[in-house]
Amino acid sequence: MDETKRGYKNFLLDNTYTNSVFNNRRRISYYMALIIMDIIGELYARNQSYFVKMILIYAGHNSVCSCLLTCRSWYNMIRHGIGDWEGLVKRIISQDWNNSK
Repeated sequence: MDETKRGYKNFLLDNTYTNSVFNNRRRISYYMALIIMDIIGELYARNQSYFVKMILIYAGHNSVCSCLLTCRSWYNMIRHGIGDWEGLVKRIISQDWNNSK
C-alpha cells in the first residue's frame, strides 16, 4: 500500500512540474511574440524611422500592405511617420516591377 501511495504521489508531483514548465514556456512565448511583433513601434519610439523605411523598401508591396493593416498604431506610424511616403511607394512598386520581369 505504501508503494502505491508513493508512486501516485510521484506521479502527481511529476505532472505538476510538467504543467508548470508548460505554463512558463507558454508565458515566455507570449511575451516574446509581443516583443517581436512591435518592432516597428519600438523603432519609431527610438526615432529610428529611417530603418523602418529601409525595411519597408525591401519588404515589397504585399508586406507593406500587411503592415498597414496590422493595427491602427502601425498604420499611423508608417503612413504619417515616414516623410516621403509617395517616394517610398514608388520605389517599392518599381522594385517589384523590376523583379517580376
